[in-house]
Amino acid sequence: EYRNHLILKVFSFRFVCYFSSLYYYSYLTTRTEQAIENGLLRVATSLLVYITVSHWWTILLTIYFPLLLRRWRVYRERLKLKEKLRQIEMLELDFVNKQPNNST
Repeated sequence: EYRNHLILKVFSFRFVCYFSSLYYYSYLTTRTEQAIENGLLRVATSLLVYITVSHWWTILLTIYFPLLLRRWRVYRERLKLKEKLRQIEMLELDFVNKQPNNST
């Protein structure tokens, strides 16, 4: 029950916050013909911004952020592997240099 009320509160709050400007432009600024035309243009612009920006944000969070995180992890793993490879090469060089020459 608590969760249902919380969902209802969050939904209604976001709805009012996001679309209050649309109501203002649509209904409160309709005194002259010029104001009506400007209001419709503002409503269309606001709707376009709300729809596209929210869509871009969703794409960013669902696709590009995990991709960026994965690339960062691969980069760090490669750095670790390069460091391990350098250590192994140094150990091999030390081993070869410490071997006595048996060429007799």
